[in-house]
Amino acid sequence: MLPTMEKATSMSLHGIGKPWSVEDQDIRKLTITDGEFNLIDVAQEDQDALENFFGKLENQYPSVIRTLGQKQLHDTTRDNLAGFMATLLIRSAQFRHRMRFELEQPSLPAFLRTMTMYMDTKEAKARITNILEFAPTARLNHACYAIWHHLYYRLGDGSFKMVFMQDKEYGWPTCDDPVVIRNFAARGGSLLGRATEIYFPISREWCVFMYDSHCRYQLNPLRKHDDRSFIASTEWLRHVIWEEVLQNAARNIFFSHPLQYAGHVIPSNVARRVS
Repeated sequence: MLPTMEKATSMSLHGIGKPWSVEDQDIRKLTITDGEFNLIDVAQEDQDALENFFGKLENQYPSVIRTLGQKQLHDTTRDNLAGFMATLLIRSAQFRHRMRFELEQPSLPAFLRTMTMYMDTKEAKARITNILEFAPTARLNHACYAIWHHLYYRLGDGSFKMVFMQDKEYGWPTCDDPVVIRNFAARGGSLLGRATEIYFPISREWCVFMYDSHCRYQLNPLRKHDDRSFIASTEWLRHVIWEEVLQNAARNIFFSHPLQYAGHVIPSNVARRVS
């Protein structure tokens, strides 16, 4: 049984009213941007490609949830999920802050070669040349497509395994920066290195854990599960994932059900952080 949370004062906690869901407080609308995410100054071709893809993924998201409810993961569903996580990341204030830093470093050419590694040589060269024409502080949106492209193909290239965790009893929380990335220092020629681990609450009932099976260090117990595994939540999993979500939040946390201050709602490690 989960410990009691007595109070919550230092962060905006949502869930006292209606809980978040695919239909209501939709995870598709949760991400907090840095106030500068727009495609106005991006090439029209890239604008059209990104906006069309964003719209397609958002429309298909409810069907992803339904498929998981049947404990199935088709290749198309997997691709959609990878693409959706990539769209959330390039809108994320925290992730964009890191990308802005990378785009201002002397090592930028190498970084851009990594970002375009899944493109053909001609397109990659043209994009790198175009991005380098802009001042360091103005590069982020112009590099947006390349970064998104890299994330999408890296997450879907088969190296990352997906483990789906189901919690019918308590449900998963989420936050305004819902894709949690850990250990993602670039190693082995990718923005998401082999040690990278990702937690993403897909819905109230489902959370996905992703890991690269080629990593030499397999210390996380979740890494023992095969690709496309479906497992039930445990007390340990709740503690780990609730803590990860809380640490990743910028300003808002969204709970899977109305908060019950007198009930056993939030793991003690999380309760201490928000009380």
